[in-house]
Amino acid sequence: MSDEQGDTQPGRRRRVVIIDDDDAIVETLQEVLLAEGYDVEGYTDPIEALEQLRSQPPPDVIVLDCVMPAMDGPRLMETLAAEGSAVPVVLVTALSDPGFFIDPSHPQAARVINKPFDLEQLLETLDDLSSGTPVSAPGSHRHARAASTQQT
Repeated sequence: MSDEQGDTQPGRRRRVVIIDDDDAIVETLQEVLLAEGYDVEGYTDPIEALEQLRSQPPPDVIVLDCVMPAMDGPRLMETLAAEGSAVPVVLVTALSDPGFFIDPSHPQAARVINKPFDLEQLLETLDDLSSGTPVSAPGSHRHARAASTQQT
């Protein structure tokens, strides 16, 4: 098994890190993603998650809540970027207009998904990101699955 980021060898389990201060969301996403064949780590404490991300090989993608106590999602993402991380991030938010909170041009912000989100939309987004399929512009609230299926 290769630890190289972006390695999409057949049979390799894609690794997803979930960071959300809501226990129920973390537990539900862990169960769903494990059932879908992902390796999953979930954290409700963004500081603990940051420490773990620093000490392990990078995941394929991070699912990150925007609004959390201690450290919000964009600040955590900026910290990782300043340390050289290029892991794509799917930001999840209950904010009706996250544009004031999130820089949509940030190179790691692969997608913004509004809460409550459709699990199928999240699964398709993670599949697209971990398979290298292009997704819509950073910060987009729309899912790019239709575009990727039309290309095949």
